[in-house]
Amino acid sequence: MARYRLRYLSRAFLLLIAGLLSLAGVVFVPSSERVIDIPVAGFQPGTVRLIQGLWVARQPDGEFFVFLNRDPHLLHPTQWVEPRHLFISPAHGEVYGIDGVCRAGPCNARPPGSLYRVASKLDGDRLAIYPERPISGGIHPKPIDRYTISGAASTVPSTPVPARERAVSVPSPPPLPPAGATPTKRVVPPGSVAPPGLIVHPPEIAGKIVHWSQSSYMFRTGIRDSANGRILTLDIWERIGDDGLPIAFQAVSTLPNGTFHQANIRVPGAYATIWGPNDPMVTRSSGCAGVVTQTHDDSRPLGAPPRFVDETVVKALGYHREGGLTTELPVTPVLDGVQPSLRYGPEDTARRWVKVESADGITTWEAVEIGTHGRVLASKLRRVDAISGTVDEHWTVYGPVDVYDPALVPASVFALTQHILEHCRQ
Repeated sequence: MARYRLRYLSRAFLLLIAGLLSLAGVVFVPSSERVIDIPVAGFQPGTVRLIQGLWVARQPDGEFFVFLNRDPHLLHPTQWVEPRHLFISPAHGEVYGIDGVCRAGPCNARPPGSLYRVASKLDGDRLAIYPERPISGGIHPKPIDRYTISGAASTVPSTPVPARERAVSVPSPPPLPPAGATPTKRVVPPGSVAPPGLIVHPPEIAGKIVHWSQSSYMFRTGIRDSANGRILTLDIWERIGDDGLPIAFQAVSTLPNGTFHQANIRVPGAYATIWGPNDPMVTRSSGCAGVVTQTHDDSRPLGAPPRFVDETVVKALGYHREGGLTTELPVTPVLDGVQPSLRYGPEDTARRWVKVESADGITTWEAVEIGTHGRVLASKLRRVDAISGTVDEHWTVYGPVDVYDPALVPASVFALTQHILEHCRQ
């Protein structure tokens, strides 16, 4: 009888604990889980701050929502754009409100997208944040939490380094851009309502047209793409709005043998995608396919602007200095008959930042090489499985960025139909 009574009492105790944990506001914290405690006195409703790599947004009703960037790539952060009062991910074309709800872009089709909410608890004038715990429950795998410093040794995973990389000595500070005015960075002082984030928008490019060349490589297991595992050369034009984000975008990519691969052109109200003859999308006898799509969504960003970053934030995210430039950079051709008003580059030295994380048998190695005024010259990411080897690798190297007066750039640069006629020869 005593044995059955003991079993009954044990069950009752467990049910009591479960009932307590189910109460609203109770958060069970494993002993190994990281908790961030921050003061929130004076944090006004309807404002957003970047704190330790987390977006802390106080809703108009006073409630706190905390968001974490899901994208594993350093240069694909979701940014709070104050003039639009929106979270925007230029690299993915995603737009979120201050409440984290997807307003536009692929996050509608494949939630939760690149921004997700994590648990937090308000206690007086302090907020406890649980970055590894999504609101839906459960613990996210460590690789998703980009802001955990693993302390792993700075060694490259056991896969060959691309042949295009070359070792150089630690660089001295690079020279200023030779043409036009000296570029400056607009940095918001720390401790203000909107502390500086990773991505910086130089005021010199606002309202201008920018042009640059870049070389990109992507390899991912299980992807059916004619460019998978191959180097692409891209020629990119963007018209930049007053808020530093593109309002028109054109990118044409070619394969190593010079064959046209793909073109993407976006303007307010419409965009065009043109596939080359080697793309699985193409079935037409002309060997090319193009489509123009009309859209009424003007809140969606039209591309990612040139990459400029704040190196103090890179360091705060757990990256450490390791050498200099390791990659030969592409050349950006100057527009025929027109000189740019300002040129960022060329540069042959850089400061290299590296981060290594390991979890669940996957080692993630990431490096970013930064030149004058925080301009990103190269970014690289590699994931290696301890058993199967490389599962994901991509890198991009950037040529000089030329800045033009919009009045001097031909309108044909962003003409959708003209690009289809040119590339498809219809």
